[in-house]
Amino acid sequence: MPVSSKITIQESKTPQQIVEQILSLRGISDLQTFLSPPAINDDFFTRVTQLFGDELMGAVEQIRHAISQNTPIIIHGDYDVDGVSATAILWETIYYDLSYENVRPFIPHRVDHGYGLSKASIDDITSQLLARDQKPGLLITVDCGITAKDSVSYAHECGYSVIVTDHHTRPENETDLPTTSSTLHSYKLCGAGVSWVLSRAIVKDRKQSESKDMTQADYEKGIDLVALATLADIQELTDCNRSLVTYGLKKLTNTSRSGLLSLYQQAGIVGKPIGTYEVGWVIAPRLNATGRLDHALDALRLLVVRDHSKARDLSQKLDDLNATRQQMTTEALTQAHEMVAVEWNRMSPIVVYGKDWHEGIIGLIAGKLAEKYKVPVLAIAGSNEGAKGSARSIIGVNIVEILRRFDDVFETMGGHSQAAGFSLSLEHVEILKQHIAQIDLASEFNLDATHDVEVEVSIPISLVTLELCEELAKIEPFGVGNSRPTFVSRNVVVSDMRAVGKTNSHLKLRFSDSQEIVQVDGIGFGLAQEHKQLSVGDVVDVVYSIEKNEFNGRVSAQMKVDKLLVAIDQ
Repeated sequence: MPVSSKITIQESKTPQQIVEQILSLRGISDLQTFLSPPAINDDFFTRVTQLFGDELMGAVEQIRHAISQNTPIIIHGDYDVDGVSATAILWETIYYDLSYENVRPFIPHRVDHGYGLSKASIDDITSQLLARDQKPGLLITVDCGITAKDSVSYAHECGYSVIVTDHHTRPENETDLPTTSSTLHSYKLCGAGVSWVLSRAIVKDRKQSESKDMTQADYEKGIDLVALATLADIQELTDCNRSLVTYGLKKLTNTSRSGLLSLYQQAGIVGKPIGTYEVGWVIAPRLNATGRLDHALDALRLLVVRDHSKARDLSQKLDDLNATRQQMTTEALTQAHEMVAVEWNRMSPIVVYGKDWHEGIIGLIAGKLAEKYKVPVLAIAGSNEGAKGSARSIIGVNIVEILRRFDDVFETMGGHSQAAGFSLSLEHVEILKQHIAQIDLASEFNLDATHDVEVEVSIPISLVTLELCEELAKIEPFGVGNSRPTFVSRNVVVSDMRAVGKTNSHLKLRFSDSQEIVQVDGIGFGLAQEHKQLSVGDVVDVVYSIEKNEFNGRVSAQMKVDKLLVAIDQ
């Protein structure tokens, strides 16, 4: 399989010139703004509020009125990192910044309530209010609600006023939108981002009533959780998100949140800069583990807790749940890979079904398979009550639009372009699999697994240096919309190699040029089995990204290997 690169960079180029060429290739002409994103201040906030029009002030006025009447305010979130973070942001704002105690968060239970705003969650909220001799008041959804027309109508029947804040895919027909007092919706932000905009608008409204100005610190409050949620929810790191994540990561690094500090301690990342890796692979999985296997209310508690002892207990619980989640996921993935080998036709999205899988891990299964096979994946878990599924997609394929073709199969379905959740009867699982198998990704989306491997830049390995690492760090954070640059180095000699890891599934490599003048270390996660025939002395084309490696006090540049291919020009 040949490797094609968009540009070839010669040895004479400096690290700064390499990065400039990468940004130019991506169509980024304003380097200064990209390298130094707009600060989170009044100008930035004014631009972001334009996403919501008059609906934003309508929501602010309704919250102001509820507070003036001592009306109960309930913030209804979701059980993933985005939903929990969105809930924490708005609850902290109303409870602490506005000093209003009659506000309560509600996180649905994955099994007892299901996804999003539901009749079951509304009934549970109402029971809790009645137990405190309170009547239904103002219900605010965060990270959910945009497709919950029936549930919102039911909430109205129960006596609630409803504000919906969400970022998920809107219904195709406007008549299917829920009828609310205010609806704040944007595809440009995650759920926590929308919640943050509302929270800052509330604070700004209060300050204006007191003839006070907003400070930059006022605007920055909560952006740590916005950054956490934006990365965990795999949102595009462009436009306003680039600013929110860039400055939010700095807040996460220097956090004063007791719960996060305890989680950092538990995970061994205290004192380290918090970046996209730490969020995606260390922090978010622990927070998500509660919603997957238990109740995400504990994740919310960890984010807002101020008692150090309680923070330690919560972080320990999250760590234990995450370890259980990892074991369950490993076992289910083994089964899923076997299904793919037998059932997948190589042309369509993948569908895997496990009757004994825990519904809390199917999103992970779908994500892992999508990453490996480079196609959209549906993972479905069965139970006595029916089946629940989770879908993960790839760039260029809107998974919600695909699933909408088969609306009659689903009991519920919602999500956004890259991820979706759904429920269906057990009898419909096989029907869904048949529908999905008829999709030809190559013809519909111009996807073909036999295409050349395409990377951005071809460079000699002599340019893989610590200086280049430091230049690349300036264009972080990396993610959707600003991917980590991919490189290829051709006709590279494998000068050393060995299998590493608990199960010897990874490859530790050393590469050299043909004259053996330059040597660079590399690591290929999960590549040992695939390349068991590889030998020292083989000449290969290496597809990789560049990262900084710190070991025993030594800092060096390292190639994070994605693919090893037989060199075709040797």
